[in-house]
Amino acid sequence: MKRANLTVLFVGLLFFSAKAEEIDTTGISNTFQLGEVVVLAPRSDNTVGQDFNLQMNNINVSEALRSIPSVIYANMGSRFEPTILVRGFDIRGIPVFVDGIPLQMPYDGDIDLGHLTTFDYAQVSLTKGLTPMSLGPNAIGGSINLVSFQPTDKVNLQAITGLASGNTYEYGVNAGSRREKFFAQVGYYERHTDYFTLSHNYQPTTYQPDRKRDNSYSDFRKVNLKIGYLSSPGQEFTLNYHYQNNAKGNPPYSGSDDKQSARFWQWPVWERHSLYFISKNRINTNNDIKTSIYADKFYNVMESYDDQSYTTQNKKYAFTSIYNDRNVGGNVILSNTSIADNQLNFSIQLNRNEHKSHNEGSPQLTNSDFVWSMGLDDRYTINEKWALTGGLSYNRQKSLKAEDQVTDEGTTTFPENSHQAVNAQLSANWTAADNFSMSAYVARKTRFATLKERYSYKMGQGLPNPELQPEKATHFDVSFQYEIRKNLAFNGSVYAIRLHDVIQLVNDVEGNLTQIQNAGKARFRGFDASLHYAILKNLDLTSSYSFIIQKNLSDPDLRFTDVPKHKVWSHLSYQPTSWAKVGLTHEYYSRRYSRSYGITAGEFHLFNLQGAFSWKQLTLYVGLNNLFDTNYAYAEGYPEAGRNYFTKLVFQLN
Repeated sequence: MKRANLTVLFVGLLFFSAKAEEIDTTGISNTFQLGEVVVLAPRSDNTVGQDFNLQMNNINVSEALRSIPSVIYANMGSRFEPTILVRGFDIRGIPVFVDGIPLQMPYDGDIDLGHLTTFDYAQVSLTKGLTPMSLGPNAIGGSINLVSFQPTDKVNLQAITGLASGNTYEYGVNAGSRREKFFAQVGYYERHTDYFTLSHNYQPTTYQPDRKRDNSYSDFRKVNLKIGYLSSPGQEFTLNYHYQNNAKGNPPYSGSDDKQSARFWQWPVWERHSLYFISKNRINTNNDIKTSIYADKFYNVMESYDDQSYTTQNKKYAFTSIYNDRNVGGNVILSNTSIADNQLNFSIQLNRNEHKSHNEGSPQLTNSDFVWSMGLDDRYTINEKWALTGGLSYNRQKSLKAEDQVTDEGTTTFPENSHQAVNAQLSANWTAADNFSMSAYVARKTRFATLKERYSYKMGQGLPNPELQPEKATHFDVSFQYEIRKNLAFNGSVYAIRLHDVIQLVNDVEGNLTQIQNAGKARFRGFDASLHYAILKNLDLTSSYSFIIQKNLSDPDLRFTDVPKHKVWSHLSYQPTSWAKVGLTHEYYSRRYSRSYGITAGEFHLFNLQGAFSWKQLTLYVGLNNLFDTNYAYAEGYPEAGRNYFTKLVFQLN
């Protein structure tokens, strides 16, 4: 029935396009400009657009960013969460924003990037190390910003339908309209997968006896609404609403590490409501102000079952966990250009987050923080060859409510705690010639401990530590961009990062109990290089190489996980005609540690084949992923999909 409805949808859109009048474009980008984060410091292009995501079948944000140098794609198998790591930092130190609005879950301090599908975003942008102070705290390793669409004409329509392996189907629509002073944008997207199939080379295990990956289903549904009003030039106001309701299973562990046990987990509900207001107002010729106010609500249910039947919850490790979280806050950025060749941004950000949780049948406990940040970003253009960028911020985190346990006498609480941090950065950029530039920066960044890191008992295996201090990192980076010839460009970066007061797990603190402490010191060093080579008029090659060495200075025997030393990403694109394009992508990852005590996931090569074929307003995308049916894993014991296909039909009307 759903596929029949898709046919009706596409026929209707084709009829609509035939009746629509020709209109002139306004010259406005379809990327929501108020949602872009202004980065004053120069940088190489770390932005991925929707066209590329459609061609590469990048379904979620982590897949979209995997082509960028220094970005490592990973799949946290124990929770079945696709994610990324940037120069050794995980998603807790790379906060995620939607149109500049923070998106992190209050308790864990991160978010499952697999829930963030790419169809409803015009672009996905990444910063590494050097991050605007206006984004607030915790960007110790960088930041991710997802920018939504905005309409450009009287009528904008985009619709998608697709089929893929594992009984997968998807469909969605983005529609918008812009008038003289008003615009509106609406979007809906849905994707369903029953399972994914493993490689023919996979060897069966107790909890994975065949090639159909157990408990690997997923459902994603999302609605986006945007209304905008332009009262006069330089005066713009928008109201935005996002809703999504997702569900997924967690494939059980099927490896050979006897210290790991299978978890029989499912998330029947992952629900998010997000309402935010953004305005940008020109005060006078040299000053403007951007204001953001937001409120987020997360409601999640996780069920742990007895066994692979996923029907009973009688054993000690079986439970139903319910999270009910809220975020409210705002951000004000005042920009000033009174001084010639200088732009100064002053920002204030406030956030109150609240986490309520309980296991079914148990009392609810509440943890809450208030966080505020004040920052300065400044860029001064000395002359046509030199520019300096600096930033300074002060951040403070204060506990508002920290409930511990429920006893016969009432609810006990953790001691009140408050933490502060100062961030600073300085960058210099040298444009030596039209085809060559260099930049260097030093940055001091911090990350506050999450509610989970401060208050969790680790299911009875650990001790809380409310007094955890922020972890700190000092970044050094030298980068260059060199256009060797008109058809050949080369970029590179060399970096070193020193970490202090690293938040890490310490064993045997009290008997056999563990505790998270500021006990770590570490050093990350590496480099990345990328090139773009237009071999022929219709044949392009893009390739990158990333290298990193992570050293735990406090405990060399404790390994960093999920980050291989070597990564290669390459894409060869051939366009024989204006309506057809084919591409071949190659990825290589060297082995990586999956557990801190030395268990590894092996190296692998991965090849994907894509094609795009256009006719009028229609584009057909097709592809084969894992072309040679490689048996591989990002995390030991959690095998990935074997050879699989995808098809997408996209209708576009502007």
